[in-house]
Amino acid sequence: MDGSHDDDIVELSPSIATSLITTYLDALSSYLCRTTPLTLDGTGSAEEDAQEAREVDKMLEGLNLFQEQPHLLDPFLPDLITPITDLLTALILSTAILPSRAERLCKILYTYSKLRSHKIITTFLPPDVHLLEPLLLQLSTEWVQYTWQTRYVLLLWAGLVFMAPFDLRTIDSATEGQQSLVERAVQLIKVELGRSGKERDAAAILAARVLTRKDVVAQGGLRAYIEWCIENYGAADPMLKSGILASLAQIYRSGERETLREESEHVWGVVEAAEGDQDDIHIRKLRVKLASRIGSTLLPPRHSKEVEEGDVPELVDAVIDALLTALRDASTITRYSAGKNLAALTSRLPLAYQSEVADAVLAFFEENGGFAQGFEQVNDALWHGATLCLAEFARRGVEVENADTVRNVVLAALKFEQRRSGTYALGAHVRDAACYAIWSMVRSQASSTQAVVGIQSVAEELVIRGCFDREINVRRAASAAFQEGVGRMGIWERGIKVLGVMDFFAVGVRRMAALDVGVKLFALQEYRGCIVQCLVHDGVEHWDLEMRMLVAKCLEECVRTGVEGGEEAVVDELKGMVRRCADATDVGVRHGLTVAISAIIRGSASQRGLFKQEVNVVKDIIALASGLPSYARKGVYSVMMLTATCVLITALADAGVDVAETGRKEWLKLVHLTLAKSDEATQEAGADATRAVFAAWDLGIEIAVFVKGIDVRSNREVRRGYAKALGVIGWDKHPNEVRRVVKALLKATEIQENDFVNDGEARRDAAHALALILRSAGARMEVALVKEVVSGFLRCLEDYAVDSRGDIGSWVRREAMYGLTVAFTADLPEGAVDAEAWKEGFSGILKQSVEKLDKLRSFAGECIRTIMEVDKFELEDVAKEVLADATPDFWASPGMFFPKIVELLVVEEWRLPILSGLMTSAGGAGESLLRAASTALSNYLEGLPDNDEDGAPLSLTQFMDALVAVVEDNSDRDRVIIPCFEYTSTLFDMQIPQRLADTYTFNRFIFLVQKAAYKTTSIPKLLAVSKLYAGLASLEFSEDTSQNTAVKTKALDKLVGMLRHPFPRVRAVVAEQLYLVVSTWPECEEVEGLLVETDWMGSVKETKGVYEALRKGLGIA
Repeated sequence: MDGSHDDDIVELSPSIATSLITTYLDALSSYLCRTTPLTLDGTGSAEEDAQEAREVDKMLEGLNLFQEQPHLLDPFLPDLITPITDLLTALILSTAILPSRAERLCKILYTYSKLRSHKIITTFLPPDVHLLEPLLLQLSTEWVQYTWQTRYVLLLWAGLVFMAPFDLRTIDSATEGQQSLVERAVQLIKVELGRSGKERDAAAILAARVLTRKDVVAQGGLRAYIEWCIENYGAADPMLKSGILASLAQIYRSGERETLREESEHVWGVVEAAEGDQDDIHIRKLRVKLASRIGSTLLPPRHSKEVEEGDVPELVDAVIDALLTALRDASTITRYSAGKNLAALTSRLPLAYQSEVADAVLAFFEENGGFAQGFEQVNDALWHGATLCLAEFARRGVEVENADTVRNVVLAALKFEQRRSGTYALGAHVRDAACYAIWSMVRSQASSTQAVVGIQSVAEELVIRGCFDREINVRRAASAAFQEGVGRMGIWERGIKVLGVMDFFAVGVRRMAALDVGVKLFALQEYRGCIVQCLVHDGVEHWDLEMRMLVAKCLEECVRTGVEGGEEAVVDELKGMVRRCADATDVGVRHGLTVAISAIIRGSASQRGLFKQEVNVVKDIIALASGLPSYARKGVYSVMMLTATCVLITALADAGVDVAETGRKEWLKLVHLTLAKSDEATQEAGADATRAVFAAWDLGIEIAVFVKGIDVRSNREVRRGYAKALGVIGWDKHPNEVRRVVKALLKATEIQENDFVNDGEARRDAAHALALILRSAGARMEVALVKEVVSGFLRCLEDYAVDSRGDIGSWVRREAMYGLTVAFTADLPEGAVDAEAWKEGFSGILKQSVEKLDKLRSFAGECIRTIMEVDKFELEDVAKEVLADATPDFWASPGMFFPKIVELLVVEEWRLPILSGLMTSAGGAGESLLRAASTALSNYLEGLPDNDEDGAPLSLTQFMDALVAVVEDNSDRDRVIIPCFEYTSTLFDMQIPQRLADTYTFNRFIFLVQKAAYKTTSIPKLLAVSKLYAGLASLEFSEDTSQNTAVKTKALDKLVGMLRHPFPRVRAVVAEQLYLVVSTWPECEEVEGLLVETDWMGSVKETKGVYEALRKGLGIA
């Protein structure tokens, strides 16, 4: 995925960091107050222990925000660490086994070390020597296995205490026959080095602290440990091998040079033994680290006289050879470690030896024939490692004699790319390393190194990488290197100007880097040539389809810039591009060149008004479009090549290029092939080519072929493509064909009885084509024909077809809304859109604006806003008030939108459509949308009067009438009925319909509910029906003579009857609903008991007696 990753980084200001730390300190203090040495000895229950563990985890989550800026913790470290270490110190001194709470304290300390590194955290640990034996005792206990965080912290702490500046024998309490402190520590180290976690790293640090002490070395402790390492390495498991290498590397980092020199020959045996462990990345990395530290010990410091005067120890040759070999390692971290350490060692060698090492590194670039014939045969890992090594040479000031050779290999590395099978390539890591090498060379003080990068070709290559490389890290690395060169050397032409455009953030997004930064730099004469050469040679032949398309677009924009000489610089390359395209055997190359040629033609024609070029070149370009090879017309590459060819046909036709009759026929044949493809982008390209060729030539005779293509008997993909094409043809040249085309498209929008020929995409494209035709040719169409089109859009608004992908009818409804918007805003013949069509159409758009699909609601809002802006039809005043200030955010936010849109229910002609749409949102949508819609509607209903006697624009009685009408109109549509029933049951729970118990008859409503439940097997519908029966059964009247008494009795009868339903889940829910009803009635304790005590998920036969008892108890005959 291309783009900047900076959005994932949370930037903390000092004030925010202070606030977060203060909050954390309060939580920590509260926890520590309950975690005193006294309470730590107690053992809580397992549940209490788990609760405390969760509390600590939650407390530490806030510290994760400091991972990118851990330095913000520094002022607070004493307050963060000291209270914890005080408690742990008391525990270590007083208890033989640390309790679980102490382990959680160690986990907190480990989190600090993870954020701020163990080197800083250990400086806050108490270094008191009286803690040494207790720490070793805790770590050596066999009665309990501490967590790895606990062992890690205790090992680091022991390592700090072992740095005591006096002989350990003075504080050793061991008597004769017992192990000494050092022996116990070494035994512990050997055990911990074999673990797989972080405690192994802490054990390595402890080994270095113990074994490099002068008193331990004098007693032979270091030599004994090295011999143990040599003896046990071969038979050790991978974990212990890693631990041994890590401990030796730490020892060579901390020990005295003279002592370690004497042991180097012995330790080198471990390095040689590790050479056989090539399958373990960690061991290979540690082997490189240990070898380099051995070499560093054997060599004198930099800039000392020994560098020039002394002899190089023989073992150094073996070290350098090992590091050179590691430059080709498969692991990136190993290669980088090898390159960095090799440069460090080389800088400490005499100049003659430095030259030999540099030549050895440069020789790697010549392996397998070098890069003269391309990069296909070379080792990408070796190139990466060698390039990193050159970068480190520059940072360490290593003089390189052959500046031209170094420059050539670095420039080659900037272009490194190896195509692999499939849609990917290797080389980004090498290009990134090359940018790092240039960055390092610019910063180097060595004159020979500066000579490598001090020429304009390096700047040009950095500009190309910064603008047109596929990978974000390479673009940003190139920008950083260029910035460093401008700032430190200032020798590259127009450096400040380039840097102002190609900054680190501007190149973060690939598209912006090419089309914004690249085009701006194209305007600079000094960089125009290299940019053009990159685009027309490398860019158009790139392996990535998206990059080829981006390069083509960039070429077009370069031509369009209008800078002096800019268009000529690109157009002059056309002849060579056409020849390469004609000769290309690689389909990717031919595709890239085709789209690039098309882009240049478009850009040139836009500048001149007409594409002008040598006659022979134009003929060759026309031949490219006409002479598409057979492999590009059929097969796996046909979609890509047909798309590119149609783009070229479009460019040539729009540019007014004259084409012979045979060429036109061939182009039309390719267009027909393209429109029949299943890929939507390919069909769009074919449709655009159709528009262009119909505009350029008189092709009215071909329209019959396109009309035939949208017949329902045609293939689905064919119908989609030809429908797209018919929509974009300029019908002002073919007015006599409009009626036939419109009639065919109207038929194509209909849902067919045969599901096999039904296709949502074809109906969508046909509806869109009708809208485009109405927009472009509607003013010249017959009134009757326009009315047919509008009627077709109204029919399409009711397309709710679904398949395995979901509501595919929404695509058609969207285009129908677009078409109606065109009809309500375009200049059409007078009387084409009558009042009834306006009323039905606008009501339909309002309905879509309240339904549950977010995108459809937003688009409906855009349509309404457009219609209101044109203002051709009169709207109700309440609509103007509600929708006048509606912004795109208004339609996209359910919380803002629904409370306002429900006010439109007062308009009688809009009431049913809006209510029908609202039901799908308030009763059957996602949680957030359902909550917003149902809350808005319920709040609105609570404020309505019960009847219209007081002259209110809408009463609850009128609303119930509308609700019943919605149920009746949609009785066979579960998508409306089920959410409508669900929401209505919510209204009963809120006691809103109950307000009409004495004044409104629910006879029609309960009849429709019964009808919906009749013979249905839909469990959601049955559950919704049961809730409605419960609501109706809960009606309370002021008098028993109320007209709804029979409704209540019937609802109760139906609800009890559902207890015999064959579906167990239905019976269980019905029992629950019935219990809620009777629990409010007096003297129903026996019925309540039966409902609660019976297992309604069991067999129907088992509940027959209970069922009969319930009917008797409720007085149901």
